[in-house]
Amino acid sequence: STLHFTINVTNLQGNEFSRSMLIEDIKPREHYHVVFDLEGIGGSANINIKVDESTNDKKWDFEMPINPNHIPVITSEQFDFDNPPNIRYSDGMELILKVDASVDLSSVMWTSESTYFTDQGLPKQFDILHPTQEQLQILNALGVVVSTVGNEVNISLSELTKKLPTNSTQPLIHEIEWKASNQEGINYIVKTPLRVIPLGKNVRTLSVDAWSKFAYLYGEYNDLETSEIVFQYRKVGAIDWEIINAIDVENDHLYSAQILGLGSQY
Repeated sequence: STLHFTINVTNLQGNEFSRSMLIEDIKPREHYHVVFDLEGIGGSANINIKVDESTNDKKWDFEMPINPNHIPVITSEQFDFDNPPNIRYSDGMELILKVDASVDLSSVMWTSESTYFTDQGLPKQFDILHPTQEQLQILNALGVVVSTVGNEVNISLSELTKKLPTNSTQPLIHEIEWKASNQEGINYIVKTPLRVIPLGKNVRTLSVDAWSKFAYLYGEYNDLETSEIVFQYRKVGAIDWEIINAIDVENDHLYSAQILGLGSQY
């Protein structure tokens, strides 16, 4: 039989790499212990595969170079992978991914669980560098354009962002994972969660956790400046609202606040 395994590595900058390997002629009752170790100063890694048996010792070594010159890096001038922007429904945004093609690029895999793409006829995973004729027609209809400029492969998603659906009351995320691979099998992986927001309210309250003398308020914002976010509350039957400006903005476009000194009439 054959053993196939993949090791995934993420560096301190959040870049992901993976490397796969096959071991042929696996014998019954062989036990495999996978050891990963970084060696050398030049930015390289060794993966040691050891087979421990009472009567047999085997060892396979292969190198996974992580020299920046070997990595098919994916970048974007418009999209912040660490803090993905909101995309207003039907307005879209300019969005171009750039893949370094100077490293003997072999494939760029598109992987997405979004039902919008599968409803259009796209598989959940395919090589966008080498699509079938049917996949190419669907990509063209969606506004996805792949082109080569010098040593870069550009993937334009600008028109696609204008066509992505959303819910009427809350954002909808269409996440795509991109994995660029070179001829040596070294991969670079990023994700683009395309978060489409409705054209309605910029801010909405999610929940109010009220107690006898205080309350916690939780909300979600779209593309509003966080400095403009406030909560309002008032006594039962009152006309004027009390305004809370002390808002804690969290990740994923969520925010919260705490109200102290309340009574039973709020």
